[in-house]
Amino acid sequence: MADEGIFLQAEANLEWADDGHFTQVARAWGQEALAHLMPDLDQRLGNGEPKYTTMSAVLPTFTAAVEVAAYTPQRWSAIMAGLGRRPAGVGLEIFDKQALDEEAEAPDRGRLSVDSATMDGRWGTLLTVAGADGDAATEASYYARWVDFLAVTLDQANPAFGVVSDDFLVQATALDLALGRSYEQSLDDSRRLLRGYGFITVVPAELVDRLSGVSSLAGSGAFARVKSLAAGGAVLQATATLPQFDDEALRRVFWTLAPVLPSGIPHPLPGYEDIRVVYQDAAS
Repeated sequence: MADEGIFLQAEANLEWADDGHFTQVARAWGQEALAHLMPDLDQRLGNGEPKYTTMSAVLPTFTAAVEVAAYTPQRWSAIMAGLGRRPAGVGLEIFDKQALDEEAEAPDRGRLSVDSATMDGRWGTLLTVAGADGDAATEASYYARWVDFLAVTLDQANPAFGVVSDDFLVQATALDLALGRSYEQSLDDSRRLLRGYGFITVVPAELVDRLSGVSSLAGSGAFARVKSLAAGGAVLQATATLPQFDDEALRRVFWTLAPVLPSGIPHPLPGYEDIRVVYQDAAS
């Protein structure tokens, strides 16, 4: 992460059993992420901004070769149109060319992907990484865009789970790691037990009902913003900005969602000491 800015990662999990429905949501995700979370990049890329290097990729099947090309709005639109063929994965990466030349630790400026999260194709994962520099990293309006993005793309989806965090974990939540839960188990249980929690958490309809509904969550005092989804579920934003998401705010989220979290005592893991987890048993 650049010292002068902040990067966030959004992930959402949906069943891919209904190809048409998932494809519709995935297309919205791939298109709206640029418009909502990277508007400056979206405009500059469309104008062929030379400051950035881009790579779009399609993995037709798990055993096929990756098809790679530079980003253009036309190519990305074609990739989104091709999601109906149910590829194993598609992705877009945007790099700062100067940072690449200087071999910076984290030169990427944005990343999007739509993946078959499991080999059997039952689950799909939507992922976005985007950042803000300077004053934008402390402005509530920037973080509100993440909630609006999730609400727009997931409104008709009733997602099984979603989270926005700065943990940057792949195929795991911070809670999964601390509890030793496998990715497959966590996905399969996701409408019975919440996979995790974070700065922004997307809770499926089944678990919102067990938490006494959207009104109860909004009145809990644990969230700065609660937005219901038309097809079911809710998007919960803990604090107005990420810098305000301190340990006390994390604990408020944890105790409010504890009735639908998996039981067990989380344990710190070497190399993951900074992940955001309350090291207490939710069942307590």
